[in-house]
Amino acid sequence: MWYLAAGLLVFLVPGVYVLRKSGKDFEKKGRFATRTFSAVFLAYIGHGGFTVLAAWKSVWPLPIDREIAGIIGGVLIVVGAPIYIAGRKEFRSFRLTWGLAKGPLVTTGIYRFSRNPQTVGIVFVYGGVALVGGSGVALLLVTALLLGSVIWLPVEEAILQRLHGDVYERYRASTPRYFGWPH
Repeated sequence: MWYLAAGLLVFLVPGVYVLRKSGKDFEKKGRFATRTFSAVFLAYIGHGGFTVLAAWKSVWPLPIDREIAGIIGGVLIVVGAPIYIAGRKEFRSFRLTWGLAKGPLVTTGIYRFSRNPQTVGIVFVYGGVALVGGSGVALLLVTALLLGSVIWLPVEEAILQRLHGDVYERYRASTPRYFGWPH
């Protein structure tokens, strides 16, 4: 169970810090401060690492058939990875993707169909990894990522609204948060 505790800790502690600091960073600079970015990066990399490690070690085995879980997990990975990669690629900049640089609102490519394809893609990938590994702990960590995203996305949307005004509002009104799901 230490995988779960460590994975949650490495995700939640920096995550709470980022929730508190992000609005101030964007009001002052229009981007994340280096310290805030570092916390975001630590949260995502640490959380992902513990999710993959728990799946690899099959921590707290899931009570479902391994073959069925593997097939479903494989499908999630095969669907999620291209979605995530397409979202990252559309930004064309590491600094812009991670909120370290100001730039135009990205509404092209996969962002025509979802305002958050990277979130959808990474949740699918990690969910698939958890199922392939047959790990209940990894699945709980994916659930934490999903819940964290539900909390974070309105904060991110408020930041985008402040940065891009009416352009973002029109984009938000015409593009679902997730693929075809309610705004």
